[in-house]
Amino acid sequence: MIPAILCTINYQVNHKVMYNKTKNIDSAFRHIKAFSIVVIICCFLLCGIVLCKSYEQSARVQDKIYILSGDQAVKAFAFSRKDNLPVEAKSHVKLFHEYFFTLDPDDKVIDANLSKALYMADGSAKAQYDNLRETGYYSNIIAGNISQQIIIDSVRVDFNVTP
Repeated sequence: MIPAILCTINYQVNHKVMYNKTKNIDSAFRHIKAFSIVVIICCFLLCGIVLCKSYEQSARVQDKIYILSGDQAVKAFAFSRKDNLPVEAKSHVKLFHEYFFTLDPDDKVIDANLSKALYMADGSAKAQYDNLRETGYYSNIIAGNISQQIIIDSVRVDFNVTP
């Protein structure tokens, strides 16, 4: 009878030890799982912060332009197109009129200037060019050996009306 009691006691002790080991493995697995989830969330947060900061830095860098002038780099600042629109429009109109109306008595120079001017204009300038060509204006300039030069003193552009 004594050996049977010892076996029962031994079985109960081993069962408690095995139950504690299973409980320890289960809690360790839960801890590792929670730790892994926290690490993954932290990695995603870090990636998001790095991505936002890199976009912010690239936007800041794009506002600066360096121009090489001789041996020196000069820092210039970029502005939006809307900030420079009045200056660009006035310059565009001025250049168009200079190319269109400054003529030398050379057919190649006239064609080069007019192609630049027509590239900058719409269909109305092309119609005016065709009118002048049909009336023989350009051939008269070449035949008369006349140089025509335009000097622009001011340009006014109305920005309230879109073309």
